[in-house]
Amino acid sequence: MRIAIITGASSGIGAEFVRQCAAGYPGLDEIWTLSRRKERLEMQRAEIEQTFGENAPKIRPLAVDITDPAQREFVWRTLRENNPQVMLLVNSAGVGKKGMFGSETCEKETDMVRVNCEALVAMTYGVLPFLSPKSHIIQMASAAAFRPQPGFAVYAATKAF
Repeated sequence: MRIAIITGASSGIGAEFVRQCAAGYPGLDEIWTLSRRKERLEMQRAEIEQTFGENAPKIRPLAVDITDPAQREFVWRTLRENNPQVMLLVNSAGVGKKGMFGSETCEKETDMVRVNCEALVAMTYGVLPFLSPKSHIIQMASAAAFRPQPGFAVYAATKAF
């Protein structure tokens, strides 16, 4: 089974990657969509099925918080049980909080690091055994990484990561 895995799939660039993979990535059997928002993933699956009909790859929504090690382990277990060939990993999950450093709680500031850095590394590491020489990984970045970002320091630092 050949699959794509897309994190942050319920909105923004991640959702667009799902649409584009469904429309133009030949040979995919499934697209695994990961997000905390189960209802959005289910709506997205219905949209893809309606848009592409019988030609649509199967969408497998996985409602998980990839910052939670136990929920990442669920993804790894699902990979081991299915033993797919991951053709594409898109690490699109991300979060940004605007404001001067210290204006948010420490938890909110460190959540950005967990999503934008830790989860990206963990997802890549966990998927690695299922990649082939023809597989691709897309790590989402931001132009915010390349210039000073007053009021957006932690986000810019995580994107530079």
